[in-house]
Amino acid sequence: MRYEEEAPSEGGYGIIKDDKEINKGSDVEPDVKPDVEPDEVVVSNWREDYADGDDKKLTYAKRYTDQKSMLNAGYQAQQKIRSGELTELFPDKGSDEEKATWRKEAGLPESSADYKVNTKEGVVIGEPEQARIDDFLKVAHENNYTQAQVDQAIKWHEGHDLAVAEEARNSQLQSIQDTEDELRTEWGVDYRGNLTAINNDLNSRLGEDQADLKESILNSVKENAGFARLMAQMSIDINPAARLVPSGTTDMSGSIDAQINDLKALMGNKNSEYYKGPKAADNQAKYLKLISAKSREL
Repeated sequence: MRYEEEAPSEGGYGIIKDDKEINKGSDVEPDVKPDVEPDEVVVSNWREDYADGDDKKLTYAKRYTDQKSMLNAGYQAQQKIRSGELTELFPDKGSDEEKATWRKEAGLPESSADYKVNTKEGVVIGEPEQARIDDFLKVAHENNYTQAQVDQAIKWHEGHDLAVAEEARNSQLQSIQDTEDELRTEWGVDYRGNLTAINNDLNSRLGEDQADLKESILNSVKENAGFARLMAQMSIDINPAARLVPSGTTDMSGSIDAQINDLKALMGNKNSEYYKGPKAADNQAKYLKLISAKSREL
């Protein structure tokens, strides 16, 4: 509001006029600006107001430079959840019903038994392996594995087991070859006889119901040269005839007698293989061993 003072008349006082009177009868508008709405007040502590004493919320809010960017982030996350691109976090502390509902909405099996075990064609799962798979599926369900994740884990496990089994088999075959090479060099012509002695001695001691034990011992003989030497020496010391009869013989005494008689028949002919030919030396040595073995039986 403007005020002007009119020049005083002679002997009088000046008259104060406001702007309405000043502009009366004039086209000039009053020099007054309309009221302007104040700018929106910027709250500098908006993060603290949002957190309201919650340190986790405050830490979250400090990730953003202003309120608008935080609101946009929240809106975008909601859109992704609604579209199925993201799922809400598993309710670790929720009820069993809440957990089951979350798994159902996420497309997960209701229980570990609902997973499918997809193995390679022709692969048969034994009881021990099935028990191990069942334990794995329980852990998978607790950790919310999808069927695809379970398939991937089982596939890796199968490949790993096959690789381990192949490595063990190759190592076993190498041990068998190394043992045979070592014993053939050491035993020479007695190699086959010593193995026969071990086999016959085991047959005389172990019945049919102990076939698994016999197989285990013979496998150790094949793979361990030291163990093979021990078994051969024990077998020959206890029963010298063990390596002089065919493998698997049960009546060793009868077999020895039969072989002695066969050799004696040859001895009656000066032109037989006992005296002449490439087998003569072996037949003569064998006769002496058979007689020695027979005398030890008596």
